[in-house]
Amino acid sequence: MNIRKKVTYNNIVINHFFIRQFVTGQSPDFQSIRNPGKLEENDKTDRDAVKPKKQTEIKKKAIPPIVVTQKIGNYKEFISSLRNILNSIDFTCQFRNNQTKVYTNCEEHRHSVIRELEKEKVDFHTYTRREDKIKKIVLKAAPGLDLKEELEFDGIDVVNIINLRSRAENVESHSYQVCVKKETNLRDIYKIKGAQNTRVKWATYAKKNKITQCYRCQQFGHSQANCHEEPK
Repeated sequence: MNIRKKVTYNNIVINHFFIRQFVTGQSPDFQSIRNPGKLEENDKTDRDAVKPKKQTEIKKKAIPPIVVTQKIGNYKEFISSLRNILNSIDFTCQFRNNQTKVYTNCEEHRHSVIRELEKEKVDFHTYTRREDKIKKIVLKAAPGLDLKEELEFDGIDVVNIINLRSRAENVESHSYQVCVKKETNLRDIYKIKGAQNTRVKWATYAKKNKITQCYRCQQFGHSQANCHEEPK
């Protein structure tokens, strides 16, 4: 019974061997018949060779659009002016709800459009790039202190400091919103225990509203830092 199984298995191997050689057009290798394990390895190699290799796609960094909220009288003239500013047609505009979104393909073109819109005093806003976003932390000291130079002297790369106001009394409070660059390690900030001969305490910045509101135009969806609209 064992002999029959062996003979049957060899016949299957031999038949499979000649079929594979006929399909692939390769010259017969009779050593593969003697070593069925090698035949299986060859089949696996052939299958792996047929599988398409996955191409590693490099994700392109998203460039935030420029949202022109001012009503455009002549849309055709607006497109023509963008072509002259960029000296290129490599941009896209989207008109929706009386707003025009301008999408550029590089950061240099984006800044060129922003500078021109600022020069012409056009109402618009944009957004912060993901890699340029900042961290926020709350510092508690005394009201009316100039803390930026002091923190920069301690090695903290400060973007901006805002003296928060008390809602009840509408006056400057003892709390400050400190904005630092994204790569800043907050542990280094927590080590600072004093500024301008005043003891300070640090607290985590807790955003009360999940929806971003601009304190310049009072609209939602963008921040004051990226707003170039008429203040309200």
